[in-house]
Amino acid sequence: MSTYALGPFPSRASRPLDLMFGQYDGFVIVDLPDSRAAAASSLAVSSTGAFEHLETHELIEAEDVTPILEQAKGITSQLPDS
Repeated sequence: MSTYALGPFPSRASRPLDLMFGQYDGFVIVDLPDSRAAAASSLAVSSTGAFEHLETHELIEAEDVTPILEQAKGITSQLPDS
């Protein structure tokens, strides 16, 4: 799933628009099949110029957290100049 702004999407939205207090005026949660569909939808919506700011966030399902944590254990990194 991806958090998304308004537009005609090829999937169902949880609600047409959720309003909120804070930095942003609203948000829409939309189920999209993959990251490519999210990117295409983001480009289509932002190209209209109707929104000053648009963000996309992938939601993580609860059952995916443990495998993600396990995978993270095996990742090592080294900072530059260390």
